[in-house]
Amino acid sequence: MKNEINVKISIYRDNRIIIENYQKLLDLSEELIKVDIYSIYGDFLKLKQMDNYMIEIIGNINRVVIHE
Repeated sequence: MKNEINVKISIYRDNRIIIENYQKLLDLSEELIKVDIYSIYGDFLKLKQMDNYMIEIIGNINRVVIHE
C-alpha cells in the first residue's frame, strides 16, 4: 500500500496540477477535486490524464488545501 508521505504535487501556474503516487480520488466536480489529503478548488476543473500513478488536473485553480 502506498504511503501519503510520498505523494508529490506539482503546480504549474494557476491552471495545471500534477499529483504523483496518489492513493485515492475521493471527489470530482468542476469546482472541487479531492485526492488523498489534497483538496483543489477552482472553476472548470477536469482531469486531463489519470492512471494508477499520476493525475493531471487542468482548469482555473484558485487554491489547494492540505488536510492532515
